[in-house]
Amino acid sequence: MFAAAPFAGAGLSLAVLGEPLGPVHALAAALLAVSVGALLVGRHAHLHVHEALEHVHSHRHDDGHHLHSHPGLAPGVRHTHAHRHEPLVHAHPHWPDIHHRHAHAPDD
Repeated sequence: MFAAAPFAGAGLSLAVLGEPLGPVHALAAALLAVSVGALLVGRHAHLHVHEALEHVHSHRHDDGHHLHSHPGLAPGVRHTHAHRHEPLVHAHPHWPDIHHRHAHAPDD
């Protein structure tokens, strides 16, 4: 996960470069841990609209978004090809990612 990169850099600086570990470093590590924790629990769910979208990416057909089918391919098999998503309105837990960029009303 990208949010763990600061931990890797700090660990390498301690192990490889022999950097000293002081109170400020411990405080920074604690703040980074809290930040990573916030990212991990930052999911939310509400009714939202996915506009029509054409793109290429790895996907499965048992996720509620990829509704096209392939004869002979089980729904849980991951594969990649160009495909079109028709507009879809639904609710599901999601991360703030490229497919879920939307504004929230003040009460969301």
